[in-house]
Amino acid sequence: IRGVVLFGHGFGGHKDNKAAEHFAQRALDKLNLCTVTFNWPCHGDDVRKKLQLEDCDGYLAAMIEDIRERFGDPVLCGYATSFGAYLFLKYISDHGSPFRRVALRCPAVDMYRIQTERIISPEDLEKIQKGREIMVGFDRKVAIDRTYLDELRAADLLHRDFTPWMDDVLILQGLRDEIVDPDTGENLPEGAGEESRNAYQAWQTAGEALKRAEDQLKAMERYAIPEETWTSLRQMEEYREKLQKTEEQMTAVQVLSQTAETIPAPHAGYVIEVKVEKGATADGDTVLARMTPDGVAPVIRLDLTGIKQSVNQGTTVIVDSDSWGGASTKVVSTGLDSEGHPYADAAITEDVRYALGSVSNMMKGDIKARLVTKSQEATCLVPAAAVRGSGDSRYVLVGETESSAFGGSRMIAKKMSVTVLAESGSTVSVAEDLTWQKVLYMEDRALTEGGPVMQYTGESGASK
Repeated sequence: IRGVVLFGHGFGGHKDNKAAEHFAQRALDKLNLCTVTFNWPCHGDDVRKKLQLEDCDGYLAAMIEDIRERFGDPVLCGYATSFGAYLFLKYISDHGSPFRRVALRCPAVDMYRIQTERIISPEDLEKIQKGREIMVGFDRKVAIDRTYLDELRAADLLHRDFTPWMDDVLILQGLRDEIVDPDTGENLPEGAGEESRNAYQAWQTAGEALKRAEDQLKAMERYAIPEETWTSLRQMEEYREKLQKTEEQMTAVQVLSQTAETIPAPHAGYVIEVKVEKGATADGDTVLARMTPDGVAPVIRLDLTGIKQSVNQGTTVIVDSDSWGGASTKVVSTGLDSEGHPYADAAITEDVRYALGSVSNMMKGDIKARLVTKSQEATCLVPAAAVRGSGDSRYVLVGETESSAFGGSRMIAKKMSVTVLAESGSTVSVAEDLTWQKVLYMEDRALTEGGPVMQYTGESGASK
């Protein structure tokens, strides 16, 4: 960048205004200049409570020093508006100019007269004379008192000599400014054209006529309304202000009361155990509750000891509930506990919380859950009554037809070993394909391997 422009906003404004944003963009695009802006004391989000010229001078000095340190003593220019332009001029007069060039738009050179005649109402001015503070401004109200007005009157920029810096200062003034009079009542700049002089004279004439009309209107209003009425209205306004302050104080007390009644958690999480009982006493050292660690979501830990099926991340889990019937969730991780037992952690979803209640309620008892797994190989489902034996020696009896030497045939029972993958109360899953076999079960008498089998006509699965 070629240099830095320090931007100063006006009275009651703030650094985040559109004028500063537009100026900064133009300065960067057209001139390759960086713009730095800031809040005057009591303006924007500044924390000072009462406006004083000494603080304003200190803020400006601090900004100039920070720019020099941050950018390596760059070419520094200034641009300010109204009250900000006034403070720039005062700083230049008091300390000399730190700027290569400075442009001031509508500088409020006679700031004391502008404050007392254009910004502060007569009623507020009367309060200041009585030693009270008032709030004035635009975007944000600023607290001022008699000390601030005395500082403005003592500064008196109108009678200071700015000749040493006249070649480096550019002043821009609009003829329709409602706060700052163009040239503060002086003549137009030297060399102004005839058209400009005529327009300025017409503006002055119109302004004088408007002032006379306003004075006449005020005289008529005061004549029509008794002084006692004005006094009562002022008193009512004062009472309204007191009532508003009292309401604000009551609101603050209510907020403090609610804050004292509420104990915020140190972080987002779930309460897993309440340590106090209703009616019990507690102090600052009492542990009220236990909650999940910061950033750690609670899970349901399933003991997989004795489970033969493969359980992986993403395996479906059905959590049983008397009031809900069952809620579905997924396995989020698996592992071994400190004793070497396998486990799986299932996520606690909204459905699970709705079915089982709060996390602390889940901690009070066992949670029944079912795993929904898929076999790694093709399986065959057969009735539980058909699978015989125990342990690793499981088998089924199937019917085989054999022919005799005399051309006849009969069915005999033959033992067939099976590999049991899973079983429930009524069904067994086996690895062997028994689709084409005649599995024998529900017999009315004991069957032995090689023994004859008689099937009842019309009754499926029955054997004799």
